[in-house]
Amino acid sequence: MGAVETRLAPMATIAEVEKLALDLPETERAVLAAHLLGSLPSVLHDEDEGIAEALRRDAEFEANPSLGMTLEELDPTSIFWIQASIGVRPSWNSVAWSGLGF
Repeated sequence: MGAVETRLAPMATIAEVEKLALDLPETERAVLAAHLLGSLPSVLHDEDEGIAEALRRDAEFEANPSLGMTLEELDPTSIFWIQASIGVRPSWNSVAWSGLGF
């Protein structure tokens, strides 16, 4: 018996992966981006874990409520970005997909 030859598929380059990703529909790109961001360590490294920033934003919103938006105005894919930005692995279950065809 002869030796078995194993061939590995060549790795895709970042440019190739980026081109494939950019060819996806917007909602699928958002999901992919959220999954990629969710795979990274949390970017929030404040000593107080962001409490001061949250309090500042809350005070800003209280002073000017027009800065906010309703739940209806919130793009459902934004939930993924919010979760990923705070180090939470995005979940399909956290988004109401009405109107997106899912």
